[in-house]
Amino acid sequence: MTRLLSTLLVSLVALASGCAAPTRTTGALAAPHAFAWEVEAPSGARFTLVGSIHMGKPGGLPMPPAINDAFARADALVVEVDTGATDQKQLQTAIMLLGMLPPERSLRQELGPELWARLEPRLSAVGLPAAGVDRLQPWLVTMMLQTLEMARAGYVHASGVDTYFLDRARGKKAIVELESAMGQLRMLAELDETQQKYWLQEQLEEPRRADELVEVFAQAWRAGDADAMAEHLFADADRPEYKDIYERIFFARNRRMFERLQDLLAQPGRTWFVVVGAGHVVGRDGLLDFFTRAGHRVRQLPRGDIHE
Repeated sequence: MTRLLSTLLVSLVALASGCAAPTRTTGALAAPHAFAWEVEAPSGARFTLVGSIHMGKPGGLPMPPAINDAFARADALVVEVDTGATDQKQLQTAIMLLGMLPPERSLRQELGPELWARLEPRLSAVGLPAAGVDRLQPWLVTMMLQTLEMARAGYVHASGVDTYFLDRARGKKAIVELESAMGQLRMLAELDETQQKYWLQEQLEEPRRADELVEVFAQAWRAGDADAMAEHLFADADRPEYKDIYERIFFARNRRMFERLQDLLAQPGRTWFVVVGAGHVVGRDGLLDFFTRAGHRVRQLPRGDIHE
């Protein structure tokens, strides 16, 4: 069994964003590029597109000067979701409503004795009592488990790429959302029950912790290596059993983001700086692919000053 589902959940938490287990490593400075691109339309309108890792270790995702320079020149920040403007109480309520099993069902029953026995020690390791998750749907338990594993290893949202720019834009630049927190939650909650169980099972069978997997993504990000990031994420994208997952979590959202960004690009007099999960930027039917096919000029930024 591949490690698609467990690694995909890591990408949702850390990239936001299915993939096989990483097959090659990337040196932190293997290439002189940032994980960012300048996209220029035939009309001459342009914006900067940055791939984000949503959770990082303090100091673990140093921002190349070219990205900071492009941000300074922009008058508006575009993100998937403005987490700082989200009503946290409302979000927590929605998580519990969307993530609860029906009253007559329990997670222990849904998973069966063998899988439940694998789950209990992993929950204990991150301080979650088994009784506390017994009413939750598998997708929510998997998300909680991976998030807590990363947090225990020092990964926090406050050190993620999008939070870095949201903090700097707040009160100084316009902030535009491409999606909503509720929409992202519904996307996960609407996954087929069988897919949810596979997801949790593969997370439990994955020998590496979530933080060990996300470090592979961080290496590709620091190197500006779009090919490595795409390889880690999309090696199994064509497998029939996983196509619906990729479609729901990546490709359908990519199409909507592309259409929205096209609309923003058509607005005169604005300089946009766009930060979305790295998994939405790279690979076939990613944003770079869409803009290239639409006749836009795409140029990866160097790590240094934007005018190098």
